[in-house]
Amino acid sequence: MPVTHDMVMHLNQMQGFYNGLASGRPYPRWQENTNGGFGAPTTLFYPPAIYYLTSLLYLFTGDWLIVIKSLYLLLMIGSGVSMFVLARRFYSHRAALLSMCAYVVMPYHLLNHYQRGAIAECLAFVWIPLTLVFVVDLLCQRARRNGRVLAGITGLALSWGLFVWSHPPTAFQFLLIAGPLLLGVSVASRAWRELVLVGGALLLGLAISAAYLLPAVVEQRYVHAVDVERTWPYHESYVLSTSSPRYDHRSDDFVVRVDRLWLTGFVGLVVLGLSLEVLLRYRRRERLAMDRTFRLWLVMALYASFMMLSASKSLGGLVPGIEIGVFAWRLLAITGLAFALLFGHLAEVFIREGGAPKRARRYFAGVVLAGIGAGLLTVSVTYVVVPMYRAQAFAANPDHSNYSLVPIGASREPPRRPEVTLVDAVGKYSIEKWDPEDRLVHLDLSRPGVVSFRTFNFPGWTALAGARPISINTGSAGEVTLDLAEGTHEVALQFRNTSIRSWGWLLSCFGVLTLSIIFVLGLRLRLAQR
Repeated sequence: MPVTHDMVMHLNQMQGFYNGLASGRPYPRWQENTNGGFGAPTTLFYPPAIYYLTSLLYLFTGDWLIVIKSLYLLLMIGSGVSMFVLARRFYSHRAALLSMCAYVVMPYHLLNHYQRGAIAECLAFVWIPLTLVFVVDLLCQRARRNGRVLAGITGLALSWGLFVWSHPPTAFQFLLIAGPLLLGVSVASRAWRELVLVGGALLLGLAISAAYLLPAVVEQRYVHAVDVERTWPYHESYVLSTSSPRYDHRSDDFVVRVDRLWLTGFVGLVVLGLSLEVLLRYRRRERLAMDRTFRLWLVMALYASFMMLSASKSLGGLVPGIEIGVFAWRLLAITGLAFALLFGHLAEVFIREGGAPKRARRYFAGVVLAGIGAGLLTVSVTYVVVPMYRAQAFAANPDHSNYSLVPIGASREPPRRPEVTLVDAVGKYSIEKWDPEDRLVHLDLSRPGVVSFRTFNFPGWTALAGARPISINTGSAGEVTLDLAEGTHEVALQFRNTSIRSWGWLLSCFGVLTLSIIFVLGLRLRLAQR
């Protein structure tokens, strides 16, 4: 398995998350084995969904390297299945299979596996098509006729909520691109009721994700969250932007590779779009309902392609919080989706054309389909697979740290310390328990003073001496310190919910309860219609 950009970080975080689950926390937020053991509120801000999956895999395999390999396989299978389900909404079985294959071997899709190691973003590739499946169901008139409205609301809310739990930057960019287009389609077709249903389902999905999303938004002021934007500025990550001082578009192999992926993808989209326009223009009475959709996918892809260029900066600057996307070229996930749908559309035209009068159109469609398919495979192999064929093997690094998640006021490079330090107190101590979010230390002090814990002070940490709460102070490195009197103490240090985290849990519970009611009502309605 080759070394990738993010896998060292993910390995440490998935191990810390599993340790938190093993200690009895249903949603671990504190990662203890980072920043020299001082810890960080990692999954308070980083989406945790992928780590539930890795923890489940580790429970069965007991080997983290096998977990990573199995995870890549499962994510690729999941993305393929969800793409097939979406393509089947428009195309035949065979055309949907070809669309799925195009989506799976899309260069940027493989880039996340082979070079970036962005497993949370890889999980987003599962939710992008699945979210569109339920949007299509709700906007489609047949959903209203066969009583599938409530099922569509349930599916969209759940897939969108899990999308946000998995990778908010991609979810945000997906909404930025698909939102205006779907809004325009709904307004043009006067589908006001359907538009309200889609909007309500999306809001319900946000409610489901509130246990993660609400604290992540509100409490980011307590960490160096702005460091992400400073390190990887969004408005300098445009493709082909040779004037960018942050990204070298001439010598940096990865940046050059992304530029080439954008260029080849754009050419492929233009060829697909023109070919379909030529083929469908002469179908006349043979036109199918699906023929009206290809322009939507083409516009979606071209819009996303434009938003990856520096020419879109003035437009992107009007979008609040666009920096959450971190990289503009992440929109390649959206163009890849649209490309796969257009590829499936062309495949459907090829499959449906038959008979002597249509033979020329069939041959033309077949040639374009084969050419684009071969080009897609060539680009994926050349730009993604081959550069990593003899790459350095992946190796863990237990000392990984992330400054953007270090609490404000804490040391960027914390000192090496034991779990407990008697600063100016005299006595001895023993550690009874040292779980990620729950520590118990027995102290026997012959002289009062300050006791330091190797744990960054952050909202949520509380200290109890017996059953008595004691105030927490902050040490020179940003760690938790306690002023303790002479005598024997049983000190419990616990990471608890703040009020905003509790509100997030309440909103998530409300969302899940509402979703359950809608699901049951929809199930009863469908059974009654049979």
